[in-house]
Amino acid sequence: MKVLFNHADSFEYGVTKKAISSAEPIEVKTQKAENALVAFMAVEKADEGKEDALSQRVFEETKKIYDQVKADVVVVYPYAHLSHELSSPDTAKKVLDKIYALFSDAGYKTLKAPFGWYKSFKIHCKGHPMSELSRAIYVEEKDATTSASASPDKKEVVSEALKAEEKLKSTWKILTPDGKLHDIEMQSGNIKGFDFSKYPELKKLAMYEMAKSRYLRT
Repeated sequence: MKVLFNHADSFEYGVTKKAISSAEPIEVKTQKAENALVAFMAVEKADEGKEDALSQRVFEETKKIYDQVKADVVVVYPYAHLSHELSSPDTAKKVLDKIYALFSDAGYKTLKAPFGWYKSFKIHCKGHPMSELSRAIYVEEKDATTSASASPDKKEVVSEALKAEEKLKSTWKILTPDGKLHDIEMQSGNIKGFDFSKYPELKKLAMYEMAKSRYLRT
């Protein structure tokens, strides 16, 4: 699955006409959001049969970025243009619906643009270092099988390594040629604690490393 994230001051879309005959029914043709994390999503052929596990992983990665940029709204937006290997419409709609439900059930303010329609949209990107991000998120066959076969009334078995990973807290430092260590941390989508104005490539590397997820394969 491919996802393009955009942290926006404002986002607005309007439905124009059907793109496919099986477009989902709609009641609201226009929606607006402020301080929104807009997630443009394309579900791919490789995702078919892995809907539950994939939806969970996309939810987790989107939530992590949402928390980092301190957005107020999540927008789930179907965007087929991110891939040339799209899944079936039924699979795509199922995954997007599941992601939307995961956020809604967790208490997040969430919007979902209707699937199968042409839409116009306006977006005002915030422009900070984490305001535009892309992700390729995949589920391995063994992970999908485990998820599908798990009993709904039993907790998922988590390896000891992953349990330990959840308890770890990473710290980040920059070592300058003069031997000084600078403690850095992520705040509101930006790095605090070091002046990167003369080191743009170092800043890109730091942003990538500090925002990485073990669920990503790019």
